[in-house]
Amino acid sequence: MIQTTVDKHGVSLNEHTTLFEDHKVRVAKLEQLVAQPATIVPAESPRLISRSQTSAESPLSRQKYDVNNFSPQEKRILQLFFEHQDMALSYTDLSQALGKSPLTVKNQLHEIRLKADLFTKTIGADNRNRFKLRDDVRLQKYLNLG
Repeated sequence: MIQTTVDKHGVSLNEHTTLFEDHKVRVAKLEQLVAQPATIVPAESPRLISRSQTSAESPLSRQKYDVNNFSPQEKRILQLFFEHQDMALSYTDLSQALGKSPLTVKNQLHEIRLKADLFTKTIGADNRNRFKLRDDVRLQKYLNLG
C-alpha cells in the first residue's frame, strides 16, 4: 500500500516536472519578446465608415470625415459636445439642451456613431450612457457651426 502511494507521487512528480520545463521554455520566449525594442505604430486618424461598406473592407479604404455626411441635427449635437468637451453627456443632457426627446437624440447620436468613431462611451453613476468626444478629435473647425 505504501509502495502504491509512493508510485502515484512519483508519477505526479514527473508530470509536474514536465509542466515546469514547458513553462520554463515559455518564460524564456516571453523574456526574448520583452527584451526586443517596441515598435510604435502611428495612430491612424479617425475615419468615416459608410453604411454601404462591409466589414471585410480594409480600414485604409475608408474615407476621411466628410462633414456633409452629417445632417444639421447631427451637427447641432456635435456642437454641444464641442462646447462641453470636458463633460460626458447623456441622452437626457443633450435632449434638454436641444429641446428634443431623449429617444430622438439617441437615434441621432446612433447615426453619428455609425458614420464616424468620435466618442468614448461610459456608464455614469446614475446608470446612464454617457458620451465624450475622443481626445484626438479635431473636427470642430470643419463643421461650420456657429
